[in-house]
Amino acid sequence: MASSLPPHPGTKVGRERAAWNPQIAPAEFERRFLATRARLEEHRWDFVIVGAGSAGCVLAARLAQDPKVRVLMLEAGGEMQNAARVRDPRCAWGLVGSEADWGFRSTGQPQLLPEGRVVDLERGKGLGGSSCLNYSMWVRGAPQDFDRWSREFGCGEEWSYAGVLPHFKAIERMLPGEQLPGRGDAGELSPRPLWPPLPEVEALKESFRQNGFEPNGDYNGPDGQAGYGDTQHSVDTSRMRADAFNTFVEPVLRSRPNLCVASEAYTRRLLFEGTRCTGVEVQLNDGSLVAVPAALEVVLSAGALQSPQLLLLSGVGDAQALGKLGIPVVADIPAVGRHLQDHPVLAIPWQAPEGMKVEFAEGGGPAGTTGLNGIAFWKSEVDKGRDAKRGSDSGCDMEVIFVSRMEAGVMVKAFVSQWDNRLGGRLKSGALPWTEKAFVRLGRFLSGVQPVRELLASTMYLATEYNHPLSRGSVTLQSADPLVPPLVDPGWLRDPSDLDAAVEALRKMLELMQTAPFSEYLGNMDAIPGIHGFWQKGFQPLFDASDAQLRDIARRFVGTTWHYSCTVRMGAPDAPLTEVALDPQLHVRGISGLRVADQSVTPFVVSANTNASSMMIGDKAAKRIMQDHGLGPFREARSAL
Repeated sequence: MASSLPPHPGTKVGRERAAWNPQIAPAEFERRFLATRARLEEHRWDFVIVGAGSAGCVLAARLAQDPKVRVLMLEAGGEMQNAARVRDPRCAWGLVGSEADWGFRSTGQPQLLPEGRVVDLERGKGLGGSSCLNYSMWVRGAPQDFDRWSREFGCGEEWSYAGVLPHFKAIERMLPGEQLPGRGDAGELSPRPLWPPLPEVEALKESFRQNGFEPNGDYNGPDGQAGYGDTQHSVDTSRMRADAFNTFVEPVLRSRPNLCVASEAYTRRLLFEGTRCTGVEVQLNDGSLVAVPAALEVVLSAGALQSPQLLLLSGVGDAQALGKLGIPVVADIPAVGRHLQDHPVLAIPWQAPEGMKVEFAEGGGPAGTTGLNGIAFWKSEVDKGRDAKRGSDSGCDMEVIFVSRMEAGVMVKAFVSQWDNRLGGRLKSGALPWTEKAFVRLGRFLSGVQPVRELLASTMYLATEYNHPLSRGSVTLQSADPLVPPLVDPGWLRDPSDLDAAVEALRKMLELMQTAPFSEYLGNMDAIPGIHGFWQKGFQPLFDASDAQLRDIARRFVGTTWHYSCTVRMGAPDAPLTEVALDPQLHVRGISGLRVADQSVTPFVVSANTNASSMMIGDKAAKRIMQDHGLGPFREARSAL
């Protein structure tokens, strides 16, 4: 049977990528948890978790607290925690396109420029998931987000801010001297800002102040997000990346034999008896198939792109669309794969002044940071208008992020993407004889040349992600073959009001750039393949741009923040199946023995980077599952102050 199957997606595809991206190679992956038929058939599993990302790792670690149950966590990728570029937060971009990245891409986006533009949609593949290649920012979300989930979407008090707060606190371990009100002190992860502060970040803070922003000592605290401050990073006590697997699962594996991890185990579909989910079908790295039963529940934690894909492949979704692909229907739930949201982001790049180039290139970024070291939240006029119509305050919709001193080699991918935008996407489309991969490889080679290294390492970005988009996209199937990637339509800026908000975001960034002392860090734009190049070089034409020009810039340069959400969303049990796929307890509606616990369950995307809320969802799902099955004890949170 093995020889007739398509290649395993955790091996062949990864090896091809590693050939052109030398930053992480298959040899760096350990095989401690390699899935084999013997391992999977060794025990009777009570819970089977699909996906070892941010939510899945927390969920697995918590469920294993009860020694009476056996928990199996499946992951299609390998183990990469000891690869140097995974552990070092400064190397986040260096993992893109490697063995650690699924390498998804969007469908053509007709609302963007050039019309039909295709965008890379990076996703972490391996133990730890996207927590191994993200920017390590720790941002919970606005308290209003969760209260709206509870009130407007019928998710109940358990999903209100008061209901989710104990689960954020259960994850956090604020260190002595860094404790803050409303934060936890007994968890596993220690979010902390960069120290000592960088001079360019301090200059930006002063420019924020001069532009009417108030300081905010903790945007994750009970007083909300508004204002400016220091970015909190999810790092360990040595300021290395605190990915989900190393932080939550690895310690449990050393002490609890009832948790098993199986890597390079690709889940192809769910198994059903009637409308009860009884297990999963897994493809091993030798191509063989294994049926893995779950005595109590299967929990999907594969993320907002692959959890809906797996449901659809298994016959849970829009019956008409499934029928066209010849997939037998188990449950007609049209909401599966719909309502995709992502935060669109716009970035303005420039090079530091001449005298700082060598300093940035030689000194690099401090330990414990990905280069994203300053942050602020504010509310746009567009969002104020929406709140007025809704009759409630939804909090801040704009998140400003400052990037500086990023490791030179990891900037190459960003530069190639910028240049490809100017080439009309011809690298990604294959219209040029050189591929995007070849340019990335060449760029990484050239990053060792001092002038190129100075250019890369001294590049700064001011970026804004728009946290309250009305635009929606979708995840659908293009084939009934589990090894064919899904069709992902992000839909950024499809709603006209989102484009209006993008213009506001660009104008605010341009105001900050022109305000001293931050303006002293503006050097040169000529060498940067950025947004200014479409009419003439230099800063002033950008500062003087009209609204129409800024709209064109937004459509041409908007990109992903990798915050995919809402594709299997929860809501009131009596909500239409076109709108809501899960009940508030995360059961798939009309199906027993099956839940979803990852970012796909959110009714709308949180006003934040999504790693923290994904971990919260994993913690909360574990408590609910343990309560429903009479398991325990579940460790409760403690407050830092």
